[in-house]
Amino acid sequence: MKKLAYYILFTLYACSNVSNDSKIPDLAIGRKGLNQQVSYKKLAEGLFFYQIQRGSPSPKDYFVLSSGAISEKTEKDLLKKLKEKGTISWIEEPAEKGPHGEFLGNIVRVGKFENIKDAQKKEQELKSEGIQMTVRHTAEDNKPTSGPFLLSILKIDLTSFKGNISSALGKNVIKEKAYVTDISKKNNALAAINGGFFAWNNTVGVDGEPAGISVINGELVSEATNGRSALVIDNNTPKKVSIAKNVTTRLRLFINDTSFLIHGINREAGKVLNCGNQIDSVRSRIPIHDFVCNNPNEIILFNKQFGKKSIQGEGIEFIINEEGKVISKNTYRGGEIPEKGYLIQATGSYIEELDSLIAKNQTIRVETKVFTDQKEIKLKNGIYLINGGPILLDNGKIDPHARFKEGFETQFQNFKVSDDFVDKKDKSSISDDAQNNRKGFYHGWVVRRHPRTAIGIKNNDVYIVVVYGRQPTITAGASITEMSTLFKQLGCTTAFNLDGGGSSMMVIKNRKTGKSSDISGEREVGDAILITE
Repeated sequence: MKKLAYYILFTLYACSNVSNDSKIPDLAIGRKGLNQQVSYKKLAEGLFFYQIQRGSPSPKDYFVLSSGAISEKTEKDLLKKLKEKGTISWIEEPAEKGPHGEFLGNIVRVGKFENIKDAQKKEQELKSEGIQMTVRHTAEDNKPTSGPFLLSILKIDLTSFKGNISSALGKNVIKEKAYVTDISKKNNALAAINGGFFAWNNTVGVDGEPAGISVINGELVSEATNGRSALVIDNNTPKKVSIAKNVTTRLRLFINDTSFLIHGINREAGKVLNCGNQIDSVRSRIPIHDFVCNNPNEIILFNKQFGKKSIQGEGIEFIINEEGKVISKNTYRGGEIPEKGYLIQATGSYIEELDSLIAKNQTIRVETKVFTDQKEIKLKNGIYLINGGPILLDNGKIDPHARFKEGFETQFQNFKVSDDFVDKKDKSSISDDAQNNRKGFYHGWVVRRHPRTAIGIKNNDVYIVVVYGRQPTITAGASITEMSTLFKQLGCTTAFNLDGGGSSMMVIKNRKTGKSSDISGEREVGDAILITE
């Protein structure tokens, strides 16, 4: 049955060949030397699609009940509870260490199950006794396995491809997510791939807003998570794709002789998803992935990309037209956003200050700039920036230590960083509430195998890769380190991680190349990368 499923996937695209294609080297996921069945098709001049079935189910893999990587104290407490209930357990070490070479903590495990239903039954039994564990499949542990693995690869030769590479919001506005398949159809794309991180519900921000920088056709749509990297696409001649490091945005509001920092664009005031901007009461200068920092004192800029109306709440807002003239001012938030110009909101300590300075018909100026390593990225038509992280390859090297700077630090001295905001659809770890660290999160998000989407660059060739995952005996996914190794095997010198998990999806000529890991089916995303003629 599983072989039939693979056959359908391969024949779906009427690929011109199915073979052990030498154009795709051993991708080294699972372990080196696994069999790879490769089908490929030329979609356009300079644009090629590869579908890869790698490895096969291993009789050594099984379902198991598992903790996350936990502290010694939590481990002892859990083992004691299990022993008291007469449940046999054991401990294992994570497949990798943390970004600073630190031990992430042991993993407690219970049972070896051939099928998921038996594992889930035991999970509920333990839960009724006050013991929380999660069903895992050992092929997803990031230890040597035969898999299997299902991958989709898009190769773009920038010297011969005459089309465009771009990005688009779900439904052309931030406030509405969409399926990659629908974004592809709407834009008549040859290929479409899920894009950057985004707010997955209204608890962490505006549902669908980019969780980091977004530039669409030269227009800044979302501010940077300062310090993170970004994918840069330039469709001007010659066409370029690159990874910008240490990306920051500088947004300023000039009123008379006074300038104010604009804290964000097209997002909810007070919520800074993934942090990274130490402004006022925001607590962390470095990014913290899947965590929300709060700031009650903010100035937020809105443009037409957000939607028709801004966010309601206490504060003030004013509208300026494209010439910079104030055309209205209100003592509340939630008004209509102009088609041209901006709507600007102020909260907290900025309410009184801006209220006293701004009057109708007054002229003010807004400045929006983007920088990489302190060098400005000039925004113009044809330019797109997409958020993500961490960097997978930098000058051909894999550097796990650099991950902490892009949101994957494990230890915080000054305040507690919990996993309260982690998307439950991507439950990647059992949090260790007793510790002021994110070792469990790092293990779950970085070390374990998940569906992944990423992009790599080799001279003038661009590789976009989706590894489908979290589907036991069909496709296991990949760890962050395995994705780095994959791009190195492809000969890339630079590679960059995009959003993954249930978001991972590639669409070729309006057909999905694999299945989302979400039980509910394909996940709606905040934006997508588009390849068009």
